[in-house]
Amino acid sequence: MLKSILQKTVFATTSAVVICATATTNSAQAVQLHYDFTGSGGNRNSFEFTSHDVDVTVTAYSQLSPFIPAKVRQTRHGLGIKSSRFDTDKKEIDGFGPDESLLLDFAPKNVRLLSATFGRVGFNDEFSLFVDGDHLISRNIPGGNRRDKDTGTFNFERFSGTTGSQFRFTVTDFNDDYTLKKAVFQTVPEPASILGLFAVAGLATSGLKLKRKSIV
Repeated sequence: MLKSILQKTVFATTSAVVICATATTNSAQAVQLHYDFTGSGGNRNSFEFTSHDVDVTVTAYSQLSPFIPAKVRQTRHGLGIKSSRFDTDKKEIDGFGPDESLLLDFAPKNVRLLSATFGRVGFNDEFSLFVDGDHLISRNIPGGNRRDKDTGTFNFERFSGTTGSQFRFTVTDFNDDYTLKKAVFQTVPEPASILGLFAVAGLATSGLKLKRKSIV
């Protein structure tokens, strides 16, 4: 009789742990976030985009002057920058004159960058990426043609250090220019979800010990 009661208790406790663990694990699974930056929003101080309830705010910066705000420009080619009224280029992120930067801000969330798709790509156009203020890589954008109208996608999955809350795309040389059309990120499971699993297991074990004491 005692053995049967203990077996039932162990089964019930184990089932509860498995159910809670499954729920915790599912909530902690990484989700891919797809952002499409193309549109016809014109020039703005900032743009906001949402994927799976994860918001990103996009702003623009220029080395021209901290007192002259840069505008983010949205077109069918993606996001570019208008750094001043004298900026007469194609409203791309470019290095002609002052270097321009596009900042993607997810704070306070941390996400992982998987890929970025660039527009208006010409020959030898290069980008630089900073994550949370630290330089990660500078690379040539795949593709490119003489008309500066190609599209290229760069995959970041093989790189470490691509997790953070702020991602800044800029240039390396004066002849670099491009737009940011799309980006794919991935959510980062919060440590609380993993700790919750151990907490549930601990409570279940304590409950089993108390049950055995009461039976004895």
